[in-house]
Amino acid sequence: MPQYQAHAMDNDGHLRVERVEAASERDAMEKLQQKKLVVLELKVSTESAPVAEEKVAVKTPSVRISVVLGFYEQLGFLIKSGIPVFHAIRMLSETLKNKNLTSILKNVLYELSEGFPLSGSLQKYPNAFPSLHTHLISVGEKSGNLDSALHHLVELVKEGEDIRDKIIKASVYPLFLLTMAGSLVLGLLFFVFPKFEEIFKSFNVNLPPTTTFFLQASQYSRNNAVLIFSLLGGAGLGLFYFLRSERVSETRDKCFLALPLFRDVLVSMFVALFAKTLASLLRAGIPLLEGLSICQHTMSGKLKRDFFDKLIATVREGEKVSKGMEGSPFIPEMARQLVMIGEATGNLDLMLENIFTFYKRRYTELLTQLTAVLQPLLLFFAAGLIALVAMSLFVPLFKLGSAMRSGS
Repeated sequence: MPQYQAHAMDNDGHLRVERVEAASERDAMEKLQQKKLVVLELKVSTESAPVAEEKVAVKTPSVRISVVLGFYEQLGFLIKSGIPVFHAIRMLSETLKNKNLTSILKNVLYELSEGFPLSGSLQKYPNAFPSLHTHLISVGEKSGNLDSALHHLVELVKEGEDIRDKIIKASVYPLFLLTMAGSLVLGLLFFVFPKFEEIFKSFNVNLPPTTTFFLQASQYSRNNAVLIFSLLGGAGLGLFYFLRSERVSETRDKCFLALPLFRDVLVSMFVALFAKTLASLLRAGIPLLEGLSICQHTMSGKLKRDFFDKLIATVREGEKVSKGMEGSPFIPEMARQLVMIGEATGNLDLMLENIFTFYKRRYTELLTQLTAVLQPLLLFFAAGLIALVAMSLFVPLFKLGSAMRSGS
């Protein structure tokens, strides 16, 4: 049975170092609490910790979030089953198939054997384990409820991934329509119009302005194919940069906030994710100011960071959270009023959960509405563009056929 070392405070306020033998961290916490000690830090004692291998080099310490979630779920199950953290990590390092994660876990095992806490070991790999994750794990370690903390962490991360998945699913069909329409037009310009151009020249017929335009565009595209595809690739990269880059985040968010339906979707998503994250942190025992700071690091975008800067400064001065939310374009007045009620009743975490539930349902409905509006518009645009190109190609052929029948 492993031995744990605790830094604790007794009833007289004196700091003490206690060692206790227990089957798990929770058992160790219970034994120490029976001694009427307030546990400040609990870790596997270096005197009896299992021996781990030396550290290994981790070339790419980034791990997909789905793999990390699977690790959390399995680790929580093993700890809840009474298996000590060290042995649970060793078991997972031998069974998980992701090479980056298993390399990280081997280093974590080594540090656990040296007496480091799990959260402190995971903090060294922020690409795989963000600060939000390690903060919640640290709280779970200190409270002796690591399995519960991992369970709440998995729920929180899944909600964030659910938001991301809904955005991707809502954008797939519009992007597919635009891509198909663009590809078809390029195919006509590069392969179809050149063949009909020779026919039109041989019969010397007067062409409609649109046909003349597309014939010239076809000739220009073929003569400058490298330039055309370079511009298209650059436009695609530019759009990706605009949507993802932190440097243009302020401009991007201002553009979305200026469009009514896009603004409602953006605000609802922000409120839902913010409420869920802060509620989970408060329930885990993290102080309000620290929780707000962690929330700030989980959000991307300059405007959002500016909002958190103002909010944290207001709370630090002794004001309420609802006061710091005043005037923010990211917080609807109804959400602010609900936060104010939660603060007044002393149930801020519960109210934040209710806010999350409401705005999660709201952004799902808004995304459906946005998709319902965009899909017909894009379909009409794609169909209109293809019809215009097709008419520019076939109208001269009809005129040519009529002229030939009249001549005969």
